[in-house]
Amino acid sequence: MAKRGLSGLFGAGSSGRTSRPNRRSPEPSSRWGIPLIFLAAIVALWLGFRLVPDLGALVEDVPILSPSATSEPRLPTRPAATTPPSVPTASSGQGAQPSPTPRIALPDLTQLSEERAVALLEQYRLAAEIEEVFAEDVAPGLVVSQSPPANTEVDEGFTVTVRISKGPENPTMPDVVGTTADNAREKLQPLGVNVEMVEQGSATIPAGRVIAQEPTAGTQVEPGGTVRLTVSAGVDRSTVPDVRDKQLLIAQEELAAIGLRGVVGIELTTDRGTCGTVASQNPEPGLPIPQNSEVTLNIRGGSGASGCTPP
Repeated sequence: MAKRGLSGLFGAGSSGRTSRPNRRSPEPSSRWGIPLIFLAAIVALWLGFRLVPDLGALVEDVPILSPSATSEPRLPTRPAATTPPSVPTASSGQGAQPSPTPRIALPDLTQLSEERAVALLEQYRLAAEIEEVFAEDVAPGLVVSQSPPANTEVDEGFTVTVRISKGPENPTMPDVVGTTADNAREKLQPLGVNVEMVEQGSATIPAGRVIAQEPTAGTQVEPGGTVRLTVSAGVDRSTVPDVRDKQLLIAQEELAAIGLRGVVGIELTTDRGTCGTVASQNPEPGLPIPQNSEVTLNIRGGSGASGCTPP
């Protein structure tokens, strides 16, 4: 009974199961809907980048929040303005313009020696080209002229032509007798000769003036030759010595040795001392007088002398 009951129960259940047809689940209205939406979004973004140039920059500047960020999000910034290309300078490499050469005002070189003129140009960073020329009024070895002239502006390293005097082409000896020694030397300097001066005493020509010259005036001279000038030393002077209490002959000898003449003055009959010696003199000792001057000697003694003692 139980078994039957169970089978009847389960059999009734199984036999009573109705079979349904195997139908597929319903699909969306269109299987391409999602891809089309995604494609439309891409096209919209592309059009946005093309139509709005700054959209890309704005998108790039959108801050990205990360879990580790502890500060507030940074606001988006616009890109910096494009700077114009820099102008090439002398040190920027290719295409650089060279710096201008400095301009220099030429110094005045006239009447300078050759060595001094060349040294001065070197200080100005300039070069010198030397030319020798004849010059009547410029001493040999001195600068006659320059090219370009003084104060002309030239570039650094410029070559300046410097003309050096060789003296006169056919120099002749000028007449310098009677002139001062300094004036005579100035007249002879342009000839390029060596001047030799010799002093000589003279009672008629003032000291410092030329008494004679060799060669004579008008004689042709050669540069480098020697010209001898005799220059007055004026009147030679001697200091009067003290010859008192000396015998007359001894006193005259001492005076003659220095270019003076001892002459007898008066005889002093009452002056005490040795007869025949100098009691006094004029000029007195220590005075400078011209050479060949007379010195008066007053002698003790004479006829009827009572004050002197015989030698």
